[in-house]
Amino acid sequence: MKLANINIGKRLTIAFGAITLLTLMLAFMSYHALNDLSNRWDQFHTVTMEKYAAAFKGESDLGNGIHHFKNYLLRGQDYDQKFLADMAAIELDAASYANNHGNMNERELSASQQIKEAVEAYRTAIKTAVQMKTSGATIEDIDKTIKGADKPLGKAFDDLLAVTQEETNATAQSITSTVISGKWIIIVIGVLATGLSILFAWLIAVNITRPLRQAVKLAEAVSQGDLTSRIEAKSRDETGQLMQALKDMNTSLGGIVGEVRITTD
Repeated sequence: MKLANINIGKRLTIAFGAITLLTLMLAFMSYHALNDLSNRWDQFHTVTMEKYAAAFKGESDLGNGIHHFKNYLLRGQDYDQKFLADMAAIELDAASYANNHGNMNERELSASQQIKEAVEAYRTAIKTAVQMKTSGATIEDIDKTIKGADKPLGKAFDDLLAVTQEETNATAQSITSTVISGKWIIIVIGVLATGLSILFAWLIAVNITRPLRQAVKLAEAVSQGDLTSRIEAKSRDETGQLMQALKDMNTSLGGIVGEVRITTD
């Protein structure tokens, strides 16, 4: 179907409908991109960051435990009880890491199991230190006996922190990719909407305003008594109907003028 055979109302409806559709697509894609970013951020904030906080606190509590262990060797007093409180805090940190954070991968499960075993081994080390100190053993002998008891715990928390760092990097890359793809989609749809707007504006100017200007020009010529204009209706829309009406009017006026001349003669 030729464009000239479609009435003006339908043409305008098609043009504005297409632009409206593209605008809705742009709004939908923008919302989808923002919603995706929001979901990814929520996942990062509620899972990765909380796991990182738990692992970081675990390392901090381990540092306190090592400090209290050494203080017990040097000073005695109640530092062994403080050390045991640090071990209990580490167990809570490990539980906080595991709880409500989805399924853990093999590295996380292995690190969690290692923390559980290492805490018990470290508790055994403090008991050994208490017994040796009570029996009068030197600090050097006690240190040789329990040396390296904290290493498995440190390695386990390092592994958990490495996992959370990898998740952070992956989330950052994912968010960046989403932003870039969303930006390009918005740009493409925006350019397409702008191009179609310009195209429709040009088509309206060519197919509607130009025939209307021609019709006005012909009407002005008829009003001045010029009935010699050649009028052609090239379309079937409202402008074509207007041109046909002007043509019929021009022909009718020409016939009337001819009859008047004959009668006058």
